[in-house]
Amino acid sequence: MNLRLSILEGASLSFNRTTKPFMQTCGFNDDWWVGTAKRPVVFCSITTDPEGEVARAQIRPHSPLGAAYPTYMRSRRDWTEIDLLEVRADLRDLGFGHAVVGRLLPEFPSPCIAASLNGWSDRFWRSLGWAEHAHPNERGATLFVQPD
Repeated sequence: MNLRLSILEGASLSFNRTTKPFMQTCGFNDDWWVGTAKRPVVFCSITTDPEGEVARAQIRPHSPLGAAYPTYMRSRRDWTEIDLLEVRADLRDLGFGHAVVGRLLPEFPSPCIAASLNGWSDRFWRSLGWAEHAHPNERGATLFVQPD
C-alpha cells in the first residue's frame, strides 16, 4: 500500500487558534475536520493513487496529555499526540488504519500517544500493540502509548 502523506496548514486566526484546512467531504466526520483548532497542531492528509484521500490525522506536537496518567511513567513531559485519526468510511476494516499509523510514526518524534474515544478506538489501538493506561478518573479516556 503506497501511502502519501501531505502536511496541510490552516489559516491562523489568532496566536492560539487556526482554521482546519479540510472541507466537508463524504466519508469523513465534519465535526472533526471542519472548523477551528487550538494550536499548536499539524494536519495530515493521507492519499493513494487509486482511492484518493484515504485518511486524515490531527497531530499535537509537544502534547502534555500523558502527564495526566499516573500509570504512564516517562522522564520527559513531552509527547506527540495523535489527537484525531480517521480512515474514510468506505475503506474501514481494510487495513488502512494500521498502514496510516505506520506512515505517520516516522514523521513525528517518539513517543506517540493517543487518547481513545470509544470501544472501537480501544480495540484499534490495542490491535497495534500499544500500551494501555487507564485514566485516574473512570470516565476519562484510555491513553495508548506507542511501543518503544
